[in-house]
Amino acid sequence: MAPALTITRDIEEISSKLDKTKWFSPDGISITIPEHQLAGAKYPDYLPVWDPRTVNQLSVGDPNYVDPGTRADPELPLLKAKGVVIKDLTPKFGSIVSGITLTELSPEEKDELAYLIESRGVVLFTDQESFKEQKPKEAVKFAEHFGPLHIHPTAGAPKGSPEVFIVHRYKEGHSYENGSFADRVSTITWHSDISFEKQTPGVTFLTMLEGPTVGGDTLYGDTVALYESLSPVIQEKLKALRVVHSGSHFEAVAKKNGGLVRHIPDVSVHPLVRYHPVLKKHYLYFNGGFVRGIEGLKKEESDFVIDFLKTLQIQSADFQARIKWEPNTVVAWDNRRTTHTALVDFVSDQRRHLFRLTTLAEKPFTDPEDA
Repeated sequence: MAPALTITRDIEEISSKLDKTKWFSPDGISITIPEHQLAGAKYPDYLPVWDPRTVNQLSVGDPNYVDPGTRADPELPLLKAKGVVIKDLTPKFGSIVSGITLTELSPEEKDELAYLIESRGVVLFTDQESFKEQKPKEAVKFAEHFGPLHIHPTAGAPKGSPEVFIVHRYKEGHSYENGSFADRVSTITWHSDISFEKQTPGVTFLTMLEGPTVGGDTLYGDTVALYESLSPVIQEKLKALRVVHSGSHFEAVAKKNGGLVRHIPDVSVHPLVRYHPVLKKHYLYFNGGFVRGIEGLKKEESDFVIDFLKTLQIQSADFQARIKWEPNTVVAWDNRRTTHTALVDFVSDQRRHLFRLTTLAEKPFTDPEDA
């Protein structure tokens, strides 16, 4: 199901409020990144643009969403027939997959792909040059099989493809002294993407276009194993809790920097413990980056539980996998049962340029009878 798109606000009004000190694209309306950061980019089609014509464009989750993984044979006969090779990163979480080309998969093979990603949590696909070389609209068409695509409220996107989220760092001054580490000793922030939406993400694809020679890895964490490591008493206590998720900081940062707000980010209340319709398991749905409090608890009580869960995520290396990006790799993960954090350990004069496609899955629930 494709996203529902609407445009109701006046483009000239929005354009007049954009920060004129920023770099404008040739159309004289859209904001792009400064010229010195554009220079030398190998994939200009995937450079970010903030286009006021995308204001009020938003993604709409499918209320009748059916996870494609539910249609798959867990033995993956179709992918095995194509010669898929699966090497596990850890016993229960994370795999490296070779032997298949993502852009050549049939709808039925994509269903098996969804099951593979969901059952392993995070999967790195090697030798996917054709995925990287496709145009943004082609990438969007590929990902729509897995669910409606999310449109970020404030992030830059390729022109004409607001569903594509861009990660781009190059000559931004993100050095250890004056950038990411200016007021922090660590940039580690465990999170799952855009959990403030009513229907939260399912399968996500992230593709490296250009990367540093070394560094810029991504850590992924398994919240199924995290939940199962807890005592039965604590598991049952957590099942009763509902957590407030908010993306308001995206709006605040965009307005502070004179940027673009396509739509006001949602505030949603989700169960702390979710049930996975494909895995048929419970897992923690906790997001340190977007959680604002626990419904029904006083501040000190809420802070106590949140701090406990944040510490649990940080300390649980037993349930984590580290992805090292290589040329022509695509990483896909299930945003429901997987958290992640980027590592900012590379020098700022090396470009790190990726694009992400995020699907919207079901509305979170705890009771298996709701599956």
